[in-house]
Order: sequence, then structure tokens, then C-alpha cells
Amino acid sequence: MSWLARLFSTPESINKTMDAAYSGVDKLFYTDEEKADARGKSLQMYEKLWLAAVPSAVNRRIVAAAITAAWLLCILVALAANAFGYSEYADYALLMLQDVVNPPFMIVVGFYFLKAVASAARRD
Repeated sequence: MSWLARLFSTPESINKTMDAAYSGVDKLFYTDEEKADARGKSLQMYEKLWLAAVPSAVNRRIVAAAITAAWLLCILVALAANAFGYSEYADYALLMLQDVVNPPFMIVVGFYFLKAVASAARRD
């Protein structure tokens, strides 16, 4: 029994026990300061991710412009062909629009406008 008394009677063991108890109770509560620290760390991580994505923003805009130009070209060709009486060319241009150009065009439109639409719907 004397080893048990020595174990719990030394000042170091009492300090360790008190520190462990204090640390356990402290971790039960999430203070405003801790919330602010966590928010600051998450903002720093978001900033790093955003800065890492900046170089690809130009590439995304080029792809979006190319897809939009192809979509617009198909529509203009179909309108012009139909206006000059070449309905088979107009049908082909609309078929290309439907099968080839529309899927990536809708992805680009969704990528650029879905965030605004989703935030507006969430606010309502």
C-alpha cells in the first residue's frame, strides 16, 4: 500500500492529475475564442485553396467561350440555312447542336450559374 500512497502523494502526480482534469473539463466547452480561432483557420485554408485554383480560372473561361461559340455557331448556321431554303443543312446543324454541342454547353452553364441559382433558392 505504501507504493500507492507514494504514487498519489507526490506533487508531480497531483499536478498531473489536476492538469488532466482541467484539460478534460476545458474540452467539454467550445468557447467563442475557440470558435473564432477555428473560423480563422478555415478561412486561411479556403484562401489557400482559392489561390491554388486561380491559374485554372483562365482555362475554364477559354473552354466556356469555345463551347458557347460552338453553340452559337450551330444556331446561326441552322437559322441561315433555313432562311436560304437549305432545310437539310439546318436539320444537320440542329442535330449537331442537340447531340454534340448541347451536353457540354449545359455543363458549362450549370457550372457558372448553378451556384447563384442554388443560393437564391436557399434564401427563399
